[in-house]
Amino acid sequence: MEVHEAAIKIWSKPSDQDEPSSVSVKAKLVSKGFDLKLAIAPDQGPPKRHPDPVLLRLLAHAFAAHDLLLYGKPSLMIAEYSPRHLQQLVRLSYLAPDIISAIVDGTQPVDLTGRKILRIGSVPLCWTAQRKLFGFN
Repeated sequence: MEVHEAAIKIWSKPSDQDEPSSVSVKAKLVSKGFDLKLAIAPDQGPPKRHPDPVLLRLLAHAFAAHDLLLYGKPSLMIAEYSPRHLQQLVRLSYLAPDIISAIVDGTQPVDLTGRKILRIGSVPLCWTAQRKLFGFN
């Protein structure tokens, strides 16, 4: 980590990558009473949209399939689904936490739809591969 007058730069080397990457955040020193504190402005992030109800339902079904296949806990949501469709759904319960959060918040890439996810067939279990596949770069 590097702390500068107007920014903080954080270096990281994920275990699945060869080269380190960095993130730079604008920051400044602010006087708070007798203390100097580092103030970081909130990230504006991607434009806020309403969560996609199709993606939300797909996630709910994925976790219901997960509970059925791993713990034998039935759910009326997925009672009529074929074993093949349940297997396809259960892989979605292993999406990276930030991908799930983005779907719940409605900040996923615009082209990420329920249809696109279901047509992919085999969603990789590797979170880095998932982010790349679904456009979270």
